[in-house]
Amino acid sequence: MIALQNNQVLRQLHVNNFTAGTGTFTISGNEMTCTGAGSTSIPQKFAYGTWEFDWYKGNNANLLVVELIAPGVNIETGGYNIAVSASNIIYFNRTLSANLIVTKQDYIVSNVTYRIRITRSKANVFTVYIKGDTFTNWTLVSVYGGSGTNPVTNATYTTSNYFVADLDAGDKIGNITFKPYFDRYLIGQAGEAGIVFYDKGSYSNGWRYLECATADTGNIRWCFYNVNITNANGTSIGTGKQNTLDIVSYLNAWRTARILIANGGTWDGNPIDGVDYTNVQTQLLAGKSPRVYTASSNPTGWIWETNNCADICDNLIRGGKSDWYLPSKDELNLMYTILKVNGIGNFTAGYYWSSTQIDSTSANLQYLVNGTQSNYSKENNFYVRAIRQF
Repeated sequence: MIALQNNQVLRQLHVNNFTAGTGTFTISGNEMTCTGAGSTSIPQKFAYGTWEFDWYKGNNANLLVVELIAPGVNIETGGYNIAVSASNIIYFNRTLSANLIVTKQDYIVSNVTYRIRITRSKANVFTVYIKGDTFTNWTLVSVYGGSGTNPVTNATYTTSNYFVADLDAGDKIGNITFKPYFDRYLIGQAGEAGIVFYDKGSYSNGWRYLECATADTGNIRWCFYNVNITNANGTSIGTGKQNTLDIVSYLNAWRTARILIANGGTWDGNPIDGVDYTNVQTQLLAGKSPRVYTASSNPTGWIWETNNCADICDNLIRGGKSDWYLPSKDELNLMYTILKVNGIGNFTAGYYWSSTQIDSTSANLQYLVNGTQSNYSKENNFYVRAIRQF
């Protein structure tokens, strides 16, 4: 069993845990109301992630300031804050030194609760959102009529010690959450678009991590029968992508030949995508492949089936990513030992295809109940789970 960690743990910064500084405050539930102007703080050591909180400006003349990345327990140089002024202008600042995002006057109104979301990526890009009142959904805070840009990039301060609120009487803050962003992704947790199951320790050849999709992509055959796909036999971690590219390239050549023949053309024996398929026309006309057709003597009546495990992975778009592929034998086994046996990934109790071809009639698969790997006919339907590198 592996010890799982969470790379994005939602942390509740409960108002009961704040320490009053120069101000006085009352608490109701998870909301804090200022009764005497001043600051209050809570230790918070992360400088990257997503902050969310409710704020309420209790009087037009008030100045409400939240320093989400702070060096000390008071509003001071060395951090980043968001504030709303007496003119109801929202400022996002490098504290006491530079305004980064400035809205127009009366961007919000007093005596209304708004929810603020601020994100900071590992590339030091800050993005500020607002929701509440006329902002019925999460809305990018606008600089129209103000100044700056949103998002905005600033890398001046990269560490934090506290989260600080500096309020005037009548102001409120509450329901404060923070989701830290770590520099690396952790095994068994969320990646860019799926669940991370491998970390090779450093970036090389454009990737460091492997993640699998969060759901199966089908129950389908590996490929048509009696086709030997050159080089689609990689077994080790990192080879599934090339296996998939080789399979898809070969199938595309079959499709090209099918179209040529269906339109009265002939196969000229020239390579497609750098691969020699000189026997494609002969095998097609012999009815050896594809196996789905309406009449063996009528190529124009053939029905080309694109539903195979390599194609559906190659065509998959999930989590905003389109570079998914069918895992190799060892990549599939790693998904079993790291994810399935730990109850992660919502895998089906059944057989899953790998991209590792054994010969012209069979390919490797794995039984994700007990981890047994074996070979089986390509024409049989089994489960498919796509993976990707990043």
